[in-house]
Amino acid sequence: MRTRLVEFRGDPEAWWAAAQSQVSSIAAKLDAANEQSDTVVTVLVDHSGSMRHDGILSAVSILELTELLLGKLGIHLEVLGFTTTSWKGGRSRELWLERGRPPSPGRLCDLLHIVYRPASSVEPGPASDRYLAMLRQRLLRENVDGEALLWAAARLRTVPARRRILLVLSDGAPGDDSTISQNGVQFLDLQEVVEALQHAGDIHLCAIGIGHDVAPYYPNAVLAATRADIGRAVSATFEQALRPA
Repeated sequence: MRTRLVEFRGDPEAWWAAAQSQVSSIAAKLDAANEQSDTVVTVLVDHSGSMRHDGILSAVSILELTELLLGKLGIHLEVLGFTTTSWKGGRSRELWLERGRPPSPGRLCDLLHIVYRPASSVEPGPASDRYLAMLRQRLLRENVDGEALLWAAARLRTVPARRRILLVLSDGAPGDDSTISQNGVQFLDLQEVVEALQHAGDIHLCAIGIGHDVAPYYPNAVLAATRADIGRAVSATFEQALRPA
């Protein structure tokens, strides 16, 4: 899996070195502008099937740059992932079938929420090593973004901090075929959850779209259309999120 990451970054990794330089420059600028230590950041990573190959490699690279930037500023970081345990439903769908397929059953997939790095941890070693498990193709299935956002926000609110930031790495809309087929596409509540978080006002919500623009779903969204955009996307995201109040 590490070989895939090295190949993605290329030889002699010119774009990756440039990305690290961009992020280090922004960290120095932010450090000089304001005290950042009373801040916590959660990064929530979409583990949908469409994120396979370059998408998830981009996400791991973004996480490594994020650790570099936040580490320089003394900011705590939590990293979470979300997917499902299987394709097209799981035990939830089986129970629904066993009960005679009652109408409007609600969610029919089984969620899998993963904690890669808790906010309280101080992790030694190369950042990418912590996220190599994301490169397992069988882990990337369907994505129920609304419930994942609620979970991530609930965890974030338990961390004592003056400022809380929730960054989503995603390549598009929620996808849960079994649930949509029986409840309709409007059942997946990402937009309602985003609006509720914005209304609450205690969490700064932002996103980096990996290969696709996610501005229709998330506020403060930046597009990383290709790997060459990753450094700029991370820098722009945190330059906005960490600007002095």
